[in-house]
Amino acid sequence: MNYPLSLRVLLVGGLISQAACSEPLTAPATSEILQVSVQTRSPNVGEPVPTVRISGGMEHVAVSVTRQAMCATIVSAGVSRRGAELSVVARVGANPAALCAIDVPPFVVDYGGIVNSVNPGTYRVRVFEAVGDGEPKLIGSGTVSVSPAYGPL
Repeated sequence: MNYPLSLRVLLVGGLISQAACSEPLTAPATSEILQVSVQTRSPNVGEPVPTVRISGGMEHVAVSVTRQAMCATIVSAGVSRRGAELSVVARVGANPAALCAIDVPPFVVDYGGIVNSVNPGTYRVRVFEAVGDGEPKLIGSGTVSVSPAYGPL
């Protein structure tokens, strides 16, 4: 079919715009370490995995993730702060020193941390996760409000 030039330009523009929107978001470099706690457990029936939870509090933001567990899962994480944006970048992997049975039931792992010393305001929070040395991928985001530690006097 031979489409008019204006329709062809519109179609190409739409394809370029769609490609730009679907471009994966890259994780920023982190500037501080985020202490995380890790706990392995059996999954609840019907529990969606992965799940990301983000909440704001008094001068802090809490982030927690539930994901499929690995052999003695270990997690390290960092934070990037840029104005009203916080990014948490986690690296998840199996502990190479652990001895794990091959035929074990499926488990999930809950990991999370608290970003402290956050000024009051509204923040966009993004959570990225990488398996081992892989490229971090965006697994969740949200907007939270952070309140002051003390109310008005």
